[in-house]
Amino acid sequence: MGVGPKADGTIPQDAITRLEDIGKWLNVNGKAIYNTRITKEYHDGDTWFTQSKDGKIKYALTCLKDKTPEYVVWNGNIPAKGSSVELVQTGQKLKWENKGTTVKVWLPKNIRKDLPALAFSFKGAL
Repeated sequence: MGVGPKADGTIPQDAITRLEDIGKWLNVNGKAIYNTRITKEYHDGDTWFTQSKDGKIKYALTCLKDKTPEYVVWNGNIPAKGSSVELVQTGQKLKWENKGTTVKVWLPKNIRKDLPALAFSFKGAL
């Protein structure tokens, strides 16, 4: 993580806070990272993709900029026709569409505005 101690051997408080935030995020989104594999197309802009070991479940992890947008967009790793796209942290099914190779997923209106990233799950990509 690149966190080194101060001269007195303690970890700086801002690093502790950041590591705690990462831990909280991983507690609710970890299944999109732990025990997964990359996909053939593993990256598009601010979105990275993983998949379950058997390849049946895909995950899209989208890094957010300054604020949470109304929707997120990525190219490639298209959810299978008729499948749902879920927000990993809540399991909530989200409205989505695909046009060509572009996937657009609308976020819930009540989502926290201070999240650094979101993780989505969906069944098999085309």
